[in-house]
Amino acid sequence: MDYQLNSIFRKTIFQTLFFQLFWGLWAQGQVQEIIFLQLNDTYEIAPLANGKVGGMARVATVYQQLKAQNPHTYMIHAGDFLNPSVIGTLRYENQDIKGRQMIEVMNQMGMQYVGLGNHEFDLKPAELQARLNESSFVWIGSNVRQKADNQAFAKIKNGTREPLPTYQILRIGQLRVGLLGLILPIEQRAYVQTQDAVQTAQNLCQQLADSTDFILAITHQSIAEDRQLAQAIPAIRLIMGGHEHEAHAETVKQTLIRKADANAKTVYIHYLQYDTQTQNLTIRSELKTIDDHIAEDPQTAQVVTKWLKIAENSLRQQGFEPSEEVMNTNVPLDGLEATVRNDTSNLTKLLAAAVFSAYPTAQAAIYNSGSIRIDDKVVGRLTQYDILRILPFGGGIWLVEMKGNLLQKILTVGSKNQGTGGFLHTQNLTYGAAKSQWQFKNQKIKAKKYYRIAINEFLLSGKEANLDFLNEKNPDLKVLHKPAPDNLQDTRADIRKVFLEYLKSRK
Repeated sequence: MDYQLNSIFRKTIFQTLFFQLFWGLWAQGQVQEIIFLQLNDTYEIAPLANGKVGGMARVATVYQQLKAQNPHTYMIHAGDFLNPSVIGTLRYENQDIKGRQMIEVMNQMGMQYVGLGNHEFDLKPAELQARLNESSFVWIGSNVRQKADNQAFAKIKNGTREPLPTYQILRIGQLRVGLLGLILPIEQRAYVQTQDAVQTAQNLCQQLADSTDFILAITHQSIAEDRQLAQAIPAIRLIMGGHEHEAHAETVKQTLIRKADANAKTVYIHYLQYDTQTQNLTIRSELKTIDDHIAEDPQTAQVVTKWLKIAENSLRQQGFEPSEEVMNTNVPLDGLEATVRNDTSNLTKLLAAAVFSAYPTAQAAIYNSGSIRIDDKVVGRLTQYDILRILPFGGGIWLVEMKGNLLQKILTVGSKNQGTGGFLHTQNLTYGAAKSQWQFKNQKIKAKKYYRIAINEFLLSGKEANLDFLNEKNPDLKVLHKPAPDNLQDTRADIRKVFLEYLKSRK
């Protein structure tokens, strides 16, 4: 009897263990888990704020940790990484760097999928082509084409043209995930054209309906445009976006919209679970801070160090000392693009005062907001390198004399350039709302009177939006002083040196 009971007991235990094992394996096959690590708007390869925040080598460590947790982990970038940056303005091996450092770092990190951002097209066609060719990751360009032939941009490998895909389908076991790459309208680049993002996505979602279980989108557009996309196409379950530079988390219908902070201050980690039986998708998103509590991946850090040394040597040859402290501030200096291209800030006022200080005989100063490219707030101990991040492109400060009617026209057009790099910042020139007119030191600008203006060199090129009339050939303008660009002793040859000198004088 005891033997029979023991036999029945052993059989029951065996059946229970077998059932649990079978159920576990069945459930494992039913629910598929995927992880996406998302970056966006990354211009710096090294940590910022004296090494405390950001850093691509730290992101690489996070990616490796996630990959060890789940082999179905994908790292994506939602656009804007080739430009602007200090390193990108320099030369190496007799070539302009123009984002080469970022491609090399992202290759080492193991980046897998990227979308195109508007700043990728700041590069000339040949420069962008070189970066495409150097990359080992996949660029997805759903709604962007070459203007000349309406063909997709492409990598060129061993003489073979490999068009950038309009979508990708990731296959994880039985699971099929559609991935789109959408960009906002590009209007100021002669070699690129974009198609409507919503219409393009609708067409692709219809095309992919039978070959995917669900669809995600990598986007580089405004939050308003992301909302519009989510509202129009609920089939897109997650929008991994960029462009704003500040973290966003919203839900429109069943679509999650997520954007991390620029320069890898934060990244988004998306945990996706899909039940292949019920076709139910759940998404949990975590905004993770990247700081000095995360160790750097040694291999990625090695590539970062290589490029920092290249930059340091190049900048020293130009008369800069990148690590030298310039100022220490508890008040963040606001250089966000959304601020400086629409209004004044403490940073724009400081720079206007610096431009004005370049010439003792100047009566006023003007510069374009596009000179400021940091798209960030800087605080704490600021070095020369931080100032170069604010003003990566340099260019001289000139002293000109212009008639009041021309000055009035420049200021009027500049104010209408709100939202673009052609929005102007000034010193001693204000808009008198009560009298609906621009004023010099609170007095009406006289049409026939001449004014001495300190102005940045780029504005006098005629290349700024709607300001093509502002150039040396204008009969109402006379150049009084033009610094030699290669004169390292004259700070006026470089707006960055003017700003540095001004900040040091205020210390």
